[in-house]
Amino acid sequence: KFAEREIDFFTLYCIYKGYTVYFAKNVGVNFKNYFAIYKNGVVNSYRGARQYKQITELLHHKRSLFLKFLQKLDKQNKILSEYNNLKRLDKLRDRELLNLFSKFIKDYQNYFAIFTLPKYFIFLKNEDLNKRELKLLDKVRRVAIYEEIQEIFLHNFFKVLAERRGWKIKNLFYCMPEEILLIIKNKPVNDKIIKARKEGVGIFCKNGKTKFLFGKNLLIAFKKETKIEKCKIIRGRIGYPGVVRGRVKIVFKKEDLINLAGKILVTPMTSIRFVSYIKKVKAIVTDEGGIACHASIISRELKIPCVVGTGNATKLLKNNDLVEVDADKGIVRKI
Repeated sequence: KFAEREIDFFTLYCIYKGYTVYFAKNVGVNFKNYFAIYKNGVVNSYRGARQYKQITELLHHKRSLFLKFLQKLDKQNKILSEYNNLKRLDKLRDRELLNLFSKFIKDYQNYFAIFTLPKYFIFLKNEDLNKRELKLLDKVRRVAIYEEIQEIFLHNFFKVLAERRGWKIKNLFYCMPEEILLIIKNKPVNDKIIKARKEGVGIFCKNGKTKFLFGKNLLIAFKKETKIEKCKIIRGRIGYPGVVRGRVKIVFKKEDLINLAGKILVTPMTSIRFVSYIKKVKAIVTDEGGIACHASIISRELKIPCVVGTGNATKLLKNNDLVEVDADKGIVRKI
């Protein structure tokens, strides 16, 4: 398991393309085995374990690429930010909308390949980074431009398209990019498939070949998830040192970001959406991540004890559990 996020289906599809098409342009190889389960606005995504290990080992021997990837991400962040600055999309003709969206898709899908690359340098620790790397890492990874793209550019673009074609904006977020292009051209799209995606969908890529799972096949995929054994000590990596005790608050979606003051925030991963809410938490614990993840970066900035990369803290802990976060050792204990 690689990540768990609140996201829309359109963006999930672009992430999948980033890993299976655009990853090779940056690393030299695409992921041939990829699986994502999307349901109720949350995606659980997986990578082929063998290839994941091969890629992390490859990057271990190419330590110098870390700065290069950060510089690429900085450039890509600026490219995507320009889309958010576009005004009066309603003034564009259909042909202009088509050209704009075609260019956007390439930039967006390539962005996801680059955005996640720093996370594959799992062998790195804070003390391994020089000042230049650490400064650029904090700059490019503390923001998730895709969240701004969802809320600004895509919302504005889909609003214009919905008005012209008689669609609901929320339904356009369940479309693939290719289908959006058809809608711009005023060509039919199978609305039954869109409806099915709302119930849940799996993207299953095996040996480079992709299938989409719905209904019973998707339920089978859910049941194959690994059973997690209970334990009192949870181990991870040090995001920012410190030792504190407190009650757990588990967050999966933006709507869960309430009553966080004085709590231990436990989440798959933090993002820019969390920042204004987490300044008063006692500590941060995440399932995912290393030194290049958002939680590590924001905890260093706010000086909040943080343990990342626990794997399954959100499954092992419950709301209001009393825990001790020993971020000096990368350990979370149930009390």
